[in-house]
Amino acid sequence: MFRDDLLRVNGFNNAMAYGGLDAELGDRLDNLGLRNRRVRFRAMTVHLWHARPWREAQVVRLNAELRHRIRRQRIVRTTTGTVELAAAAPTDPARSLAHDLRAAVAPASGSSSYLSR
Repeated sequence: MFRDDLLRVNGFNNAMAYGGLDAELGDRLDNLGLRNRRVRFRAMTVHLWHARPWREAQVVRLNAELRHRIRRQRIVRTTTGTVELAAAAPTDPARSLAHDLRAAVAPASGSSSYLSR
């Protein structure tokens, strides 16, 4: 998979709640015609188990229904992806993410910050 492939499907579906975003992206890449490789148990990976107390049954159901519709209708491109994120981004460079991060970690007056170098 290359950057252009991700742009063709418009990246992650930002309308989805937690759970299944990667699988939904994979479904759309499959619909695009990319051949996938399953490497489970054949490639070195690390995933630490963690509880998911924020996971709600209704969200899991809605995400599953969305994935089913994407596979059934052969949907390739999400309408709430990368393009929409870029359109919603501030156009003023002073309000960039870097600016917001600097403001969030700004030291007390008189001290220095590694972000300002």
